[in-house]
Amino acid sequence: MPSRARHDGKKCLPLMSKCHKVYLNLFMKLPSFIFGVWQFISGYIINMKINAETALKNAFCSKKMNRYPNDEDEKRSREGLIFPSLSPTFYLKVGSKIFTVGSCFARNIEAFLDSDFELPTRKFVSPIEEWNGASNGLLNEYNPAAISQRLLWAANQVDTSLLTKTISEDGEKYNDLLLAVGSPVTKFRLVERRKEIDKIYMSLSSSQVMILTLGLNECWYDLEAQVYLNRPPHPKVIRSDPSRYRFEILDADESYFMLEKAIMATLDSGVRNIILTVSPVPLQTTFSGKDCVVANSYSKAVMRVVAQQLTDRFEEIDYFPSYEIVMSGGLSSFGRDHVHVYESVVRNAVEYLKSSYVTEE
Repeated sequence: MPSRARHDGKKCLPLMSKCHKVYLNLFMKLPSFIFGVWQFISGYIINMKINAETALKNAFCSKKMNRYPNDEDEKRSREGLIFPSLSPTFYLKVGSKIFTVGSCFARNIEAFLDSDFELPTRKFVSPIEEWNGASNGLLNEYNPAAISQRLLWAANQVDTSLLTKTISEDGEKYNDLLLAVGSPVTKFRLVERRKEIDKIYMSLSSSQVMILTLGLNECWYDLEAQVYLNRPPHPKVIRSDPSRYRFEILDADESYFMLEKAIMATLDSGVRNIILTVSPVPLQTTFSGKDCVVANSYSKAVMRVVAQQLTDRFEEIDYFPSYEIVMSGGLSSFGRDHVHVYESVVRNAVEYLKSSYVTEE
């Protein structure tokens, strides 16, 4: 297996010229075919080609991880779940600062890390009248576009309160289209809250580790504001100006390029390592016109492929298989809505992460 490239400041990609950086956003808008050509020319493709001798050693090694576990594999198969083998390349020191980013499953993870680590995102608490879910659920970012955008804003210290075009009127109050959830609030409160969130993200650069959870590949883009939204505008808003907004289903190439750029900026800012995961929480509503089950399957496949590509690309990244752990339990891992993961299952997954990564030293 080819070794992973180390990120070393601006030298992460030796073949990445200034021209590539200047026009990266332009290329991100081009069709997938051109993406592929540019990847090939620029040396971005992670070729998973292994010589025959190494492949044989991988298949017939004494370790059991090369075989799918059955009930007799007590180390990997227990409590109705499967726990894939891990090979950590770094460790989490108790008391260190960890920054969690991504979908609602990121909130599930941090809840079980709170007692052992400093978690800046836990400091954000929204009033119950603004959101009656997890107190910091307004921080959720679900798709690669929104996640990458948020990370780049943090790295470049962008004041998001100035992005006024992404504020949508709702009667006498306003919706913040940069947030996935939340009730309408006054414009003053909306601006105030954006500043609070920006302040939380100021702690990212001083965090030792970022835990990044990818959620789904469906997203909305505001052509006028030139910003990806974290939720669709109200139907009335879309109907009043249908040419302004665009619904996108990101493929692996687009997702990879967006996240790679954001991860490079995050590592440049001071973050040492990243634990990358894919959320097992399914897409609840699709705008694709397909059955939601099929749309979700494609969405998770894209997220999983991109997670692997990024893990192979950066040696600072470890992939943690929370998605595989939860999904191995089938519907028994989820509540009656088939969406939310049982707390006990999340606990088992996070305890496995902690037992593998956490050290007192």
